[in-house]
Amino acid sequence: MNIALMTNNYKPFVGGVPISVELLAQGLQAAGHRVTVFAPEYPEKYENTVPTHPENCPQPSPDIPAAGYSRIPASTPAPAVPVFRCAAFARRFPGGTVVPNPLDPRIEEAFARGGYDLIHVHHPVVLGNTAVSLSRKYGVPLVFTYHTRYEQYLCSFKSVRRLERNAGETGSFRLRMERTALSGIRDGIVPLYLHLFLQNCCQVFAPTGGIRNYLTETCGYDPDRVALLPTGIEDACFQADAEMVRQIRKRFRAEKIPLFLSVSRMAHEKNIPFLLRSAACFKELYARPFRLLLIGDGPDRTEYEALRSRLGLTQEVFFLGQLPHRDLTPYYAAADAFFFASRTETQGIVIPEAFAGGTPVVALAGSGVRDLVTDGVNGLLCAETESEEALARRLLFFTEHPRLQERLRAQARRTAEDFREEAVVRKAIRLYNKSIAQYRRERTRPGAGVWEFTL
Repeated sequence: MNIALMTNNYKPFVGGVPISVELLAQGLQAAGHRVTVFAPEYPEKYENTVPTHPENCPQPSPDIPAAGYSRIPASTPAPAVPVFRCAAFARRFPGGTVVPNPLDPRIEEAFARGGYDLIHVHHPVVLGNTAVSLSRKYGVPLVFTYHTRYEQYLCSFKSVRRLERNAGETGSFRLRMERTALSGIRDGIVPLYLHLFLQNCCQVFAPTGGIRNYLTETCGYDPDRVALLPTGIEDACFQADAEMVRQIRKRFRAEKIPLFLSVSRMAHEKNIPFLLRSAACFKELYARPFRLLLIGDGPDRTEYEALRSRLGLTQEVFFLGQLPHRDLTPYYAAADAFFFASRTETQGIVIPEAFAGGTPVVALAGSGVRDLVTDGVNGLLCAETESEEALARRLLFFTEHPRLQERLRAQARRTAEDFREEAVVRKAIRLYNKSIAQYRRERTRPGAGVWEFTL
């Protein structure tokens, strides 16, 4: 099979979608299929391998004692996946991503030469629109994975944050109108757009049951055309080096105290301020030393580092910045718990990766999280509407019950087995074949109109 994977963001940008696309591409390639990733070019230099430069590895900082520190070496790069880089608009958007130019004529030229059997697109806009056009023009079936709760990501924009901060105020007529417009976009325009876009797809993949329900109930898509296909995790996620794990705990002087971890973009939609305030509540309740490592980078990192200082957490919370994806495995395994407060996940690849390290999750029961974490089985959940203190008390309960920790660790590892990349790729191939057969039936059926909508 010859497959075109189209995505609006890819490495060197680091995020859940680029990781998901790369792992799928590598798995399909290993299974003997031809794959090309269509993605935008970036100002930074990029390669077809995972970056392993020394600057990507954590170095001693003024608030971390240098004694006993050993640099964690980067792991071996994965085999290269062919990538076609299209032009991108120069302007950067929040988080360091770029916007691809869907009108770049080279996209169609490369696609026409490829002889593809199927297009798998990962965004419903920009290159998503290009994918629809190419699907119709060249008679190639189109499938789509819904990775992102777009209506929830509106909070990335400063104007939207201002409206949210003032939500309890009556405000001026203009402010009330802005709130009404925001509500209309979230509850009306975004689902309507998705409904129209999805009509161009012969099949749609949802990473969790909750997202499947959103697509079928809110966006009105045909339930028979939605399949569950989670993001897979590599076998390497299950193989943490014991010496690296020991070095991490030693580096942060956490050999005999609780060590917690959170991995995410440092951006508003990940709810990092809530997480930090919860950590401050935990510090007051626990009244003993602990460590919380935050891995990731983003537009709001400086703001969060300042908040850490204001909350008095400079001895407990450490920002490590962005690490190469394959170097995260020992950090997951070193942590006693994965601490998470995001409310905007579709699946959240970091959760099954934590499970693979035998690390239970203590988190808000937000979108995507509650589909993966079962309270009292492989982690502990706090209602999405609860306070920072409530989440801190769940973490305290976890910390003070060693037998519970062992039980959750064992089940976390068992849960991770369902997300091994090899199994996910096998399912993807079955769904691809089903989509191709379904597309051919639709094309030959008289009066079939599912392909009539043009974006």
